[in-house]
Amino acid sequence: MRCPYCGGNIDTREKRCPYCGATFTEEEINQLEHKVQGTFEVFRGTLDKERLIKRAETHFALGNTEQATQAFRAVCDEFPDDCRGWLGLVRVRTKGFTLFHIDDKTIEECEETIKKAIFVASDEEKKEICDRWRSYKAEIWCVRVRKTTHGFTKYDIQDDLFKTYSEEMAEKIPWVSEDTRRDFCQRWERYSKRRGELLREIAEKETQIKHYCRQHTNYGILSLMIGILNFILFTLIALCLFPNMGDYTRIAVLFALIIASFIVASFAHGKLSYYNDRKTREEKRPMEDGLRKLKTEYSGQLT
Repeated sequence: MRCPYCGGNIDTREKRCPYCGATFTEEEINQLEHKVQGTFEVFRGTLDKERLIKRAETHFALGNTEQATQAFRAVCDEFPDDCRGWLGLVRVRTKGFTLFHIDDKTIEECEETIKKAIFVASDEEKKEICDRWRSYKAEIWCVRVRKTTHGFTKYDIQDDLFKTYSEEMAEKIPWVSEDTRRDFCQRWERYSKRRGELLREIAEKETQIKHYCRQHTNYGILSLMIGILNFILFTLIALCLFPNMGDYTRIAVLFALIIASFIVASFAHGKLSYYNDRKTREEKRPMEDGLRKLKTEYSGQLT
């Protein structure tokens, strides 16, 4: 034990310092011994902690996930006030914050561990841990957006989800790397613009086809009207040419006029149907093909 006045070694049996001559009582000697023992315990604890952390870091660097988890868990159990143990558990679960295809449950568990690390960390360490965790979650968000949109080629995501992604961009994007931020923003801008264009074009095509169908589906009524008009016209002609017909003759003529009107109506219906089919092939089918192509691109199946 050393003298608190000169730093020389003290003989506890004589209770005095042979260098400066200072004397000590029994109580003072006990206090000095207790102080030395406490210093030794702190030193030994520090060595144990650093040894555990070094072992955990070595297993983690070697890819020994199970051993690294056990070592970091031992650090947390023995030294819960050291944030490196808690942070190490998260690093193992996320492969050093490089595992981006991760489920929500694992993220929640890691976030609870991160909160413990932040709680025991110093102010400087807290900022570093918070920034790293936010950056990691932002990278996960970017990966999920790319996955949902099939690499920004699938436009038929739900409107609510599209709106949510658009609103979250302002919060997430600043935390990713510069290259990722630049690439993601450019792709998202093109994706949003093209998605809006496809929605407008699909709506216009559908409206155009519906309007076209309404214009070309009333040929049955039109044919019936032509038959009725023909019957009236033939009746008037017959009455003018043969005003003095008898009753039986008039009935026969009317029956013949009805048959003639039916034949004219059938002929008109056939001609109009043929015209409709030809117009459909010439006009409607290209419109439907265009709509089908737009919907294929919208669903992300366009090759």
